Amino acid sequence: MADVATDSKRRRSVDGEEKRRKKHKKSHASTGDDMPVSLAEASAAAGIEDVKATTTITANTNLVGSPYHFVTLEVHVSLPPLYAANPTLGVRDHFDSMIMSYVPAARGVILAHSNLQFLDRSAKVMYDSPFACVWARARFLVWKPERGGKLEGYVNLQSPDHIGLLVHGIFNAAISRKKIPKNWSYNEDFETGEGQWTDADGNVVDGKIAFTVMSLNSSSEIISVEGSLLPEDAQPTQKKEKKSKH
Repeated sequence: MADVATDSKRRRSVDGEEKRRKKHKKSHASTGDDMPVSLAEASAAAGIEDVKATTTITANTNLVGSPYHFVTLEVHVSLPPLYAANPTLGVRDHFDSMIMSYVPAARGVILAHSNLQFLDRSAKVMYDSPFACVWARARFLVWKPERGGKLEGYVNLQSPDHIGLLVHGIFNAAISRKKIPKNWSYNEDFETGEGQWTDADGNVVDGKIAFTVMSLNSSSEIISVEGSLLPEDAQPTQKKEKKSKH
């Protein structure tokens, strides 16, 4: 008798749960207040206007020779269900996660973003995936030192093979021996095993020094710059003109 009563109680519990689910589903279908109809509406609610598609990379003309550039990128974002009611926040959080990372498409390190715009009117959910996929465009501030550009860094490491520097207190830079002037010398204290570079005038190379950018490298999320102190590398490179055939 006890088993029959328990089974009856369990059936009533299941039936009650099923009724609550149907009622909950019906309320969401009838009002639709808890979820935006489309990403376009969410974009409009956030004050974001539609623009023409572009992937043009533009440098900030107010900072001539600066390693800071503005780049417009289109990014495919997979939004978890957490952002179903606020996809704008989801995309912004995704862009936030890109900050201080090297992005190949931007050819530099992302520092900030603005002007978020959705390129799709609605998100797409593929098969049984819980993620909503959408294309979004934004303007990114990128740290992108280019070959031949000038940077300054503080010397934080010296060895017979190279000089190490810290740029902006964040990025590592290295100047190999072959990019150090030949009239500079490395003086080592054999008792301590430590040494310092001195320039042609005998001045100790220390503190902040300027150098020429040779390349920007990224490996295992570590960003580094290869530089040069040679005068010939500081000269702007001139493109050779192609001779026309007559």
